[in-house]
Amino acid sequence: MATPWMITRPGSQLGISLTDPGPAEDALITTFVDGTFSCQITSATLTPTAGTDTVDLPGTFCDAAQSLPLPSLSTWTLDVSLVQDANDPDGISAYLLAHDSKEAWVYVSTGASDGFPKWVAHVYLSAAAIGGAPATPLLADVSFRLIDPPDVAFTAGVAMSAPTADEVADSQADVVAA
Repeated sequence: MATPWMITRPGSQLGISLTDPGPAEDALITTFVDGTFSCQITSATLTPTAGTDTVDLPGTFCDAAQSLPLPSLSTWTLDVSLVQDANDPDGISAYLLAHDSKEAWVYVSTGASDGFPKWVAHVYLSAAAIGGAPATPLLADVSFRLIDPPDVAFTAGVAMSAPTADEVADSQADVVAA
């Protein structure tokens, strides 16, 4: 059984860039000059949703109609929990509000060294909630929809990425042909 890993503190990082930083294994927090918001983040999770595509085959004189599942790419969100910082004009709350619906790349490093997983997610940014109950810490959850599957480097220099659209199309063609 593999040893489980955890997101470490200090050393975990989250940064946002409005320009493509390149592959995850080469990404560094310094690439994300548009905003580094590590101190406001309480959680960052890449969440997949399984693809549910099907193909309907019509009935023939010999066979009944059937619906076959097709392999398809998962859709992804980057779910982030944060401490609101509406009192900081350069904070993540103001940044997300100013860049709502813009295309961006989000970098997450889960530890201080290259031995920890890190990823780059190509996303559409969303504004986070502002405000809440009085006399309580103001927290917010926000989900960024990924434009492309995430680029994940599980260990230093070893990137893992989801299959390409062409690879999925080949798999779908194999199912229909079967």
